[in-house]
Amino acid sequence: MMNSGDFCRFCSKMINLLEKPELLGAFIAEHRRQAGLSRVELALRADVGKTILYDLEHGRTSVRLDLLMRILTVLGMQLHLSGPFVRGIDRLAEGDDES
Repeated sequence: MMNSGDFCRFCSKMINLLEKPELLGAFIAEHRRQAGLSRVELALRADVGKTILYDLEHGRTSVRLDLLMRILTVLGMQLHLSGPFVRGIDRLAEGDDES
């Protein structure tokens, strides 16, 4: 697994996946290599098909969210969202669902 101090060439700035969704696969591939995992090892640990991982790393931009989250979890990565209504989402996450 990667140490929290390890950085890849993509980590120097935030990546806007809405502008370039194909970068997600390159980002994952780089983290996988930095972690010293083969595609097969990562697929096994994340309980996803190796074809899914291969396709994702090669720019396929359609993947089920639950599978993506498994892959990110094994690599110690996190998915962060931002937007103009973040404060409202924060309240929902804390259990205050006033609508």
